[in-house]
Amino acid sequence: MSYLNSTFGGVSADAFGIPGINRLALIEKSKITGYTGGDNVTAIAVTTGAKFQEIFFTEDSANYTQELTSSASAKYITQTLNFRVESDEIAKAHSVILGRQYVALVKKSNGKWVVLGQTNGLRCTAATANSTEDDATLSFTLTAKNLGYGSNVTMTDTALDALINVTATV
Repeated sequence: MSYLNSTFGGVSADAFGIPGINRLALIEKSKITGYTGGDNVTAIAVTTGAKFQEIFFTEDSANYTQELTSSASAKYITQTLNFRVESDEIAKAHSVILGRQYVALVKKSNGKWVVLGQTNGLRCTAATANSTEDDATLSFTLTAKNLGYGSNVTMTDTALDALINVTATV
C-alpha cells in the first residue's frame, strides 16, 4: 500500500494537488476586437485569421501574480506573468521581446481559465537566456498595469481551443 493512497491523520491523496499553470497562450492586444461578459468572459473576438499562440513552457516554470498598486492618484492591478522555454527558439523569442502588448490566456491547474492583460496589455519587461547542466532556457517576465484582476474565462475548452494555435513554437 502506497503512503499517499492511505489515510494518515484524516488526510488522503485527494487532498494533494499540483499548483501552477497548465497552459499558456499569447496574442498581440491589437488583434483582440472585443470581450463578452465582463468579469466572466463568455466570448473573445479576434481579427480575422488571428489566433492566440500557445507557449510550450518548461515544466513548472509558468506562474502569474496580480497585485494591487495604489498611490494618492491611482489604483490598478499589476499583473506579472513568468515562464521559461527551451532556448532553441531564438527568433521566436525575439518576437516576444519586441512585441508591443499581449493578452494572455492562462489555464490554471484546477482547469479554470483566466485572461491577463485585458485592459492595458502585458509587455515583456525582462528576458534572460541561461544555461545549466540539465537544460538551457529563456526566461520571460511580462507585466501590465490593468484596471482590475484578470477576468475568469467561462468559455468551453472546445471554444478556447479554436482560438489557440497549438503549433509548437515559443
